[in-house]
Amino acid sequence: MKNRGGRKKSILALKLSFLACVLLTLSYYIYYTSTDTDDSEAMKSGSIEMSYWTYEDQNGNKQKVEFEKKYDFDQNDAFVISSVIPRFPSDNSYICFLTMNDTEVYIDGKLRNDLVLSRDIHIIGGPTKNFYFLTPVSRNDEGKTVTIVRHKHEGYGGNIWVHEVTLGSPSELYFHMFRQYGLPFVLDVMLLLVSILIILTGFILHFRLKQSVNMVYAGVAVFMTTAWMITDSYFYPFFFGHYHIDGLTSYFISMLLPIPYIAYFGALQKGRRATFYLYCHMVVIVNFLVLTVLHLTGIVKFYDSLIFIDILLVLLIIAGAVILALEFKSGQIRSYRYTAIGLLGFMLFSFAEIITILAPNLQNNGGMILLGLLFFLIFAVGQQFEDGKEADAERRRVMELSDAKTNFLTSMSHEIRTPINSILGMNEMILRENNDPKIESYARTVKNSGKMLLSLVNDVLDFSKIEAGRLEITNVDYDLSELISDISSIAGERSYHNNLEYEVKIEEGIPGILNSDEFRIKQILLNFISNAVKYTDKGKVTLSVGGYYENDDIYMLRFDVADTGRGIKDEDKENLFDAFSRIDLKNNRNIEGTGLGLAIVKSIVDSMRGEISLQSEYMKGSVFSVTLPQKVIDRTPVDTSLKPVRTYEAKKHVCDYIAPEAQILAVDDNGPNLSIVREFLKETRVRLDTCTNGLDALEKCKEKKYDLILLDHMMPEPDGIMTLTIIRKNPLSLNANTNAVVLTANAVAGSRQMYLDAGFVDYLTKPIDANVLEDTVKKYIPPEKIIKAGDPAYDEPKVTSDDEDVVEFDDGRMEFKAVSEPIETEYQSRLNEVPELDFETGMHHCAGHEDILIKVVADIVQDAPSRAELMRGAARDKDYDAYRIGAHSIKGTMATIGANEFSEKAKKHEFAVKEENYSFVDENYEAFLDEFEALCKKLGEAL
Repeated sequence: MKNRGGRKKSILALKLSFLACVLLTLSYYIYYTSTDTDDSEAMKSGSIEMSYWTYEDQNGNKQKVEFEKKYDFDQNDAFVISSVIPRFPSDNSYICFLTMNDTEVYIDGKLRNDLVLSRDIHIIGGPTKNFYFLTPVSRNDEGKTVTIVRHKHEGYGGNIWVHEVTLGSPSELYFHMFRQYGLPFVLDVMLLLVSILIILTGFILHFRLKQSVNMVYAGVAVFMTTAWMITDSYFYPFFFGHYHIDGLTSYFISMLLPIPYIAYFGALQKGRRATFYLYCHMVVIVNFLVLTVLHLTGIVKFYDSLIFIDILLVLLIIAGAVILALEFKSGQIRSYRYTAIGLLGFMLFSFAEIITILAPNLQNNGGMILLGLLFFLIFAVGQQFEDGKEADAERRRVMELSDAKTNFLTSMSHEIRTPINSILGMNEMILRENNDPKIESYARTVKNSGKMLLSLVNDVLDFSKIEAGRLEITNVDYDLSELISDISSIAGERSYHNNLEYEVKIEEGIPGILNSDEFRIKQILLNFISNAVKYTDKGKVTLSVGGYYENDDIYMLRFDVADTGRGIKDEDKENLFDAFSRIDLKNNRNIEGTGLGLAIVKSIVDSMRGEISLQSEYMKGSVFSVTLPQKVIDRTPVDTSLKPVRTYEAKKHVCDYIAPEAQILAVDDNGPNLSIVREFLKETRVRLDTCTNGLDALEKCKEKKYDLILLDHMMPEPDGIMTLTIIRKNPLSLNANTNAVVLTANAVAGSRQMYLDAGFVDYLTKPIDANVLEDTVKKYIPPEKIIKAGDPAYDEPKVTSDDEDVVEFDDGRMEFKAVSEPIETEYQSRLNEVPELDFETGMHHCAGHEDILIKVVADIVQDAPSRAELMRGAARDKDYDAYRIGAHSIKGTMATIGANEFSEKAKKHEFAVKEENYSFVDENYEAFLDEFEALCKKLGEAL
């Protein structure tokens, strides 16, 4: 809460900084528009100094005037000085001097020019600083006496500053002024432009790169400081062409000047001491308002309140120095150390400037402030470079963390999907081959729960893609009728099981064949429908499809998913599409989900350049709508009579083709996965060869021409990608052009494109879906080898004997059938003699198929010597990545057969490499692999 309050006060400080600029601009505008500008000859002037002047003191004695000195008015309330006009003045010459009093100029006793403030200067509050007064002279005035009378002015004290008096033509006077004030003035203008550039750069960095706005504070501070120096300069009227506004503006700025610096301090210190800075802002603004009112009403002129303005500035400077000292003591100044040095230097120069303003007989031309600003800017730029380097380093750290997270999700994807693959795969076999309704009910519960778990994993992985900016949108031609049918099939089943009615409404004239990302559209609609079903207790869910042509080639396709459910409160609507957001938890606590679904949908819709909207009334229902631009391929309208199926009964899976002549190679280092592939493709009757590593796959590809290769990615060297590359390039390979499909649990951002770029024709994620696998095989094997299921020319396999364990096909191919109960008991008895193995766990992982468990154990035993030797070589050669893959494979296979304790040991070795704890591997790999070989020897003896 304290940090939140500090942030609010920091935001308020920024608003006050800009309020200062607004007040300054408004004040300048009011005074400029209400004042007569004076575009007189003064705007063109410059000089020859008239150095010898006399005045008459109270005793009547003539005294030489000392310029840049303060004098008391005499008893007549007037100060009179005299001199003689030097030789050869031109006809276009002027006597020029500074004044802020009613003034008269006499030549040989005759009035030549006068100034009456109340008559000549129409500005509220009167002038606030000295200004140049010009009196014309000609060649005929040579040698004449000139007398200047300046009267005491009520409200400006009983003394007067006497400045130099110059004589010359306009050009001479101008260049004289430029020599005195020009260089600081030009530098001030340049710094003003630099400050504007700093402000613009700061805003660009903030809004485009989301960086800190500290540069904006610094720019505003420099802008106001240089604006004060420009308006305070006597050269201002010569440059801008009018008088008096500059004096008022100078006071306005000087009173508001602390605000951006206070805000800058607060921003640098990230909200620390925010309350103190807020009080400082309030004091500065109150001071500005009070002194301005006093001046405008004539009670106290700005000139006489200058001491209070400067005292406040000094106190703020001291406070700033004390705070910097405290920050230094606490060590917190390190985050802005260069800026702190610049600010401290600027404060010291500012302090010196104030002394020159207040001290008598010291001329002030803003030089100290100018030096302070240059000092500050040098260190501020240095700080910006330092901040930029730190920001780059932070971005690199964030990218490294993002990559680490992606790698972690890649690993977890594989870890989670592999067991899900086994569970759903074996469960699918139960559904296919079981005839017991009770067991089928159990299996369907497992299937639904497994799909729900897989959906949660997919949500997390999709969200990781979105965060990484790698959400893939793949546009393909698709049939809208088929999309609606697929969606309705799933939506109808979900509605049916929740006792809800499901309805589809299709407008006329919607084009049938479109081009877009069909998968993402389904993902959007299924998310909407899933939410509608979950949050609707009774009534119905309606999918409406419509849209309009934007032009001949683009159709704006609209889907509306309406329900009669619980609805959404108005206060929850704005957060509905936020990640991990779940609404109305009190009433929806029994609803399962991650809170990522709608956030993912929003990102998908944005990536597809669509629009998403919501209409909802609490406890009455909701309508989620999405409109997506689609490229029109075929304008033939969709059938509006398409209706969802009304009943949803469990049906046995039936493969619609066989391919007994097709040759397929499946490569996976995980034995259960190969068993699942074999079981899933059993109905297709394809000729399936398998191997568990890339080297064996390379040899097989030299011996036989395959119609399709199913290749796992994460295997010991060579991995799947490298294996495919060698198969493609090896001149002895017979499969350089064979289609290859990757089977992998790596489903994070960018995976699909990575595999397609590597030469795979398609991408299947684990857990493998039986229907998708069958469809993929059908898609990529030669069409002439595909035969419609039920063709009488091809008989089903014949079992030679009820007592035999071999199935013989007409084509000579033979496969083992499930072994009989006595053999199962025998193997169980043997394997139970191996204490490291839990037979029941192994059977559970193999869906109760003892023949699969025995085959997996046999494969492990057979593979153990070569695997152990490869891992020893990898450890000796410091090839830790190869060692990690080997440990990963042992972990999975041992867990599959029920050797859980040894699986955990393998896991420790795998994660030691992931965490770069290589010393653990070096110290323990020999003992680990010896134990692995010993365990495999026991298993071999048991078999």
